Amino acid sequence: MKSAVIYVTYDGAINSTCGVGVLSQYFVKSMPQVSATLHKDLKVDIDFHVIAINLNKDAHGYSGAIKETTSGIVKSLGGALHYIENGTEGTENYGDKNNWDLASKNATNLIASISKNYYKVYTYLIDTPFLNVPKYMPSSINNVINLLVPHSDVYSHFPENIPRDRLDWESEAFKTVNKYSNTYLASTSLFLNKIINQHHSINERKIIELQTGLLLSDSRFELSNIDEIRNRLVSKGIPIHKPIIFSVGRAVPYKGFEDLIDSFSLLCDDGVDAHLVFIASPFRNSPSNINSLKKKIEYYGISDRCTPIYDLDMELPKFIYQWPNTRVVAQLSHHEPFGLVPEEVRLWSRKDGPLVVASNLDGFVEQIDNGKDGFLVSPSDHLEVKNLFEVIIKMPEEEYAEIKHQGYRRCIENYDYGKTISESLQTLVRLK
Repeated sequence: MKSAVIYVTYDGAINSTCGVGVLSQYFVKSMPQVSATLHKDLKVDIDFHVIAINLNKDAHGYSGAIKETTSGIVKSLGGALHYIENGTEGTENYGDKNNWDLASKNATNLIASISKNYYKVYTYLIDTPFLNVPKYMPSSINNVINLLVPHSDVYSHFPENIPRDRLDWESEAFKTVNKYSNTYLASTSLFLNKIINQHHSINERKIIELQTGLLLSDSRFELSNIDEIRNRLVSKGIPIHKPIIFSVGRAVPYKGFEDLIDSFSLLCDDGVDAHLVFIASPFRNSPSNINSLKKKIEYYGISDRCTPIYDLDMELPKFIYQWPNTRVVAQLSHHEPFGLVPEEVRLWSRKDGPLVVASNLDGFVEQIDNGKDGFLVSPSDHLEVKNLFEVIIKMPEEEYAEIKHQGYRRCIENYDYGKTISESLQTLVRLK
């Protein structure tokens, strides 16, 4: 009798709104090779199923192309793309604790039903909405192994004003790792693993390595034609002949866009003729700091030196990362459990493109060796950030190229997500 992998996610199966969605797409795309490797190494055959929040076509980030890709892969591997409700009538993929509770319960019922057809079932439960599936799973279901896969937690995401409902939800979930023999916790980054263990004391034997990374073989990392890149930047009104400083993230204060603008204004005061481009995308029906960013740009009088984009644009970054005059990609978040941008920059800019400047905290620290393969900086020290921008813009090309090469090598060696997924599944299969 066959075994099965069930991947349960709120983002990335039929939509994409954040880094979790990108990782989910990597996971799905990696499964044909992961399945073949599992058969070759351990003589285990698996079917692959995906469970996703049922979203309507007007939902934030919905993509028919992503849905079609997911559906095609699961069908080729003997499984199916399944849908569950989370109480939002298809309008929201994430929601609040009530939505998470319903999503976890509905996912549990579906997993229980699917599991009847298999010898063993390995479930990857992605992030907050599905962390309490183990709590709701009937004790009579004894062929399911659960892996909780958090990409943030309440302490790393809200270091100051901790929301009680999320704290309670996560506390209940992480207790199940130690409580149930069939439940394990994925370590997606060193920083997040440390934070979770500080507050929940997870048995180290219940932790499975699933380091966040990139699907290195994914077609999205194929290099673009230089004319296509130029045309895309020009279409956005970006002056391609100037050194470009770029940033991307959610339009919320903790992403550090205010610090970025403050630092860039100092660079302008120094007479450095660079151009700032940033994508600050709001989540639908969620508060944003877009008005604050607009006021800062107006206050400093740098509207002609800046191209702000206040929309979800998943394609523009890859073109900016490959442009020879893009010198810096700055990620000045005040807290970030890991963040994919530094590794995406390193992979896309392997021929031409920028160096990474990131905040000297949280998950960025484990990705960057300051001065050797990128740079770490205090986001609130605007003079320090400005000075670093200026150094990189004026850096000799030989030194610049060496730092970029070291970053690329680090990405290839440490953040191969396809390999990590395969190793995590083999670990689960070998469990007694």
